[in-house]
Amino acid sequence: FNLGVCHQNGRGVGHDLGRMREWYGRAADGGHEEARARLEAMAKVLRLYDRAVGGDDWAMLRLGNHYDPDLEVGRGVVLQDYGEAVMWYQQAAEKGDANAMFNLGVCYANGRGVDQDYGEAVRWYRQAADKGHARAMNNLGACYQNGWGVDQDWGEAVKWYRQAADKGHARSMNHLGWLYLTGQGVGRDYGEAAQWYRKAVDQGSVNAMENLGWMYDMGWGVPQDRTEAARLWHTAAEQGDAISMTCLGHYYHMGLGGLPKDDAQSREWLEKAAEKHRARDTSSTEFGEWELARLQRYHPDIFTSTGDCDDGGSVLFSRAWAADKRGDYGEAARWYRQAAEKGHAAAMFNLG
Repeated sequence: FNLGVCHQNGRGVGHDLGRMREWYGRAADGGHEEARARLEAMAKVLRLYDRAVGGDDWAMLRLGNHYDPDLEVGRGVVLQDYGEAVMWYQQAAEKGDANAMFNLGVCYANGRGVDQDYGEAVRWYRQAADKGHARAMNNLGACYQNGWGVDQDWGEAVKWYRQAADKGHARSMNHLGWLYLTGQGVGRDYGEAAQWYRKAVDQGSVNAMENLGWMYDMGWGVPQDRTEAARLWHTAAEQGDAISMTCLGHYYHMGLGGLPKDDAQSREWLEKAAEKHRARDTSSTEFGEWELARLQRYHPDIFTSTGDCDDGGSVLFSRAWAADKRGDYGEAARWYRQAAEKGHAAAMFNLG
């Protein structure tokens, strides 16, 4: 039995489901009940193993899923090991399985079970994308957008995001919204940006809810409608989006979007946002200096940032942040500079 455990967990010997089954089988034949129970619990995985060893690419993919710690499919059943997952993904990918190609690309992009190699990630994403895999198309778009493993090429990023979006991929729709908002790789078009955000919202994208909320708040590409902004942010905030929580806190503090002026509600949402902030690095793009400024301005006892955010500086900073959000960086710098001259620490940070 213990030899079976060693082979199951790779302790002192190689991880080997075949040898594990052999030793558990011997123990079970001798009346060892736990060995019998383990074999029964692992019956599905062992069937996959037999099919994978026999050359079934779908079984190889599923076995890789069981080993992959990110997916948690096989947690408590097989050893969670990126290396084992990569081995099975590789075999399935070489047989032409698009999902395995995509998973292998993710492993190379993140250095999981292999050395990080964006070039290899792009190679596998491209092969999966050529087979119509929407998530691979999205990730390939991100590689072109950021210059990961390829020369940065906004046009290629747009092309791959659009192909993924046409297949219903919500994250790519959200990316396209941002590209049209900022004019990266396409002509700036607020109306088109709002349309892509709306499509992503219809697919349930929380990030798109936050972004479309901004479009309605500012009147970018849609008639200004702060009631709709409040609705979108409330939906996103209920699903854990920190920026939407902050926006709701601001709306309740100011009585915007059809919401009553309610400092208790404002404080509640800002406290939730602050808790999100405490749980992650302060440099996170999801919760940055703008949110800290809101917290200090409205409820300074909830969360303290450096510097003094007087009302004048905060208004200027909000204008700068809005310009920054839509990609008008010259306008943003002008407002940041004016806010910084009033001693606004967040504006100083953003100017730097």
